[in-house]
This record gives sequence, structure tokens and C-alpha cells, in this order.
Amino acid sequence: MKPTPSHPRRSFLLPLAVALIVGLTILSGYVQGKMSRRWGISLDLVAMGKALDKFPDKIGPWQLVSTDKLTDVVAGVLECTGYALRNYANSETGETVSIGLLIGPSGPMSVHTPDICYSSQAYDKLDEPKQVAIAGANGEQGQFWAQTFKAKSLEGELLRVYHAWRAGGAWQAFEGGRFETARYPYLYKVQVAAPLADPASDNDPAQSFLRDFLTVAKNELKEL
Repeated sequence: MKPTPSHPRRSFLLPLAVALIVGLTILSGYVQGKMSRRWGISLDLVAMGKALDKFPDKIGPWQLVSTDKLTDVVAGVLECTGYALRNYANSETGETVSIGLLIGPSGPMSVHTPDICYSSQAYDKLDEPKQVAIAGANGEQGQFWAQTFKAKSLEGELLRVYHAWRAGGAWQAFEGGRFETARYPYLYKVQVAAPLADPASDNDPAQSFLRDFLTVAKNELKEL
């Protein structure tokens, strides 16, 4: 009796399934390796981190007034290869802002956001993060998350906080955390906070600072 021939497509199904499984396993391992820094941190990334020490003391009308340092614990959690924590004052208005500018592997850089940080301290959230487009004086564009907090103190100071990430190109307001940014070998992160007199007012010192920051950052921040 003559054997019945197999369906012409069926013979390809098992090899195709195996190939897909192997491919997904390799991809998963690669992504996991990138996210966990299995292959170490490049010397270029270390050098880019050190360059943040030389970020300008003057940004438009904003003049550096003081600097801060991360604790060893926080630096370890963020795994950043460099950072600049600075406080600036506007020489024309007297307004002040605080900025955190960091660089490091994309995994830990992508998951630590202000709503976690401030809400765990002495602040209450007044709103949910919203995306805001900001343009620098030189036309440089960026997308930032903006959120407002209120201090739990008697004075109830309002604080407007912006944050975004960059991995070559424009600043972006990512939504998906680690998996959305896993394709990047590194991320810059910026976070700017400033007291806010009235949430309904157009007078927003943090956003004003970011417009000047975008103009300077384009030339100062190194890219791989």
C-alpha cells in the first residue's frame, strides 16, 4: 500500500515553531542581559557620566547657587555613571529651581519617577502626570511629564516637577518603563522642580528653566 504523502505545509510547521522559540529565547536573553548590565558598562558611558560635572554654571539668566550629592544608597539603586544635582536662581526674577541630570543604563534610569519619589516623602499629588511639549530658544523640542505636588506642611507649598529621558535625539516622555527603553544602551534623565505660586498661572519657573536648558543641553550632552 502506497504511503499517504504529508501535507506540503505541515513539514515546515515544526521547524518554524522551533526557530521562533529559539529566536524569542535569544531575544529575551539579550534584552535581559542588556537590562541587567550582564556585559558591563562601557568606558564611553563612564566618560559621558564624568562630563556632567562640567555642565554650565550659567544657563540663560539662571545662575548656579549650590550643588548636592546623591547618597551611596540612592546612587547604587539608580546605577548612574554620572550625575549633576544643582540649584539655580534666576538673576532677573529671583525664582529658584532644582535640577537632577543623570546618565546610566536604561533599566534603572527608566523606572524611578517623581510621583514615586515625592509621594513617598512629605508631599501629596495634586494631579496625574501629563505630557507637555516644550521648545527651547533655539527651536530644540522636547516632550516632558509634568506633575504638581503639595507639601504636607502648614504652608502647603506647591511644587511643579518635570521629567524626561533622552538617548540621542530629543527628550522624550516615555510611558512603558524598562521594556519601552530596553533597546537603548543608556539614558539621560532630567528632573526639574520649582515652587509654584498658582497652578492656573502661566508663570511656571520650572518650565521657563527647561526652555533655557534645552538650548544648552543640545551642545553639552555627549552621545554614543
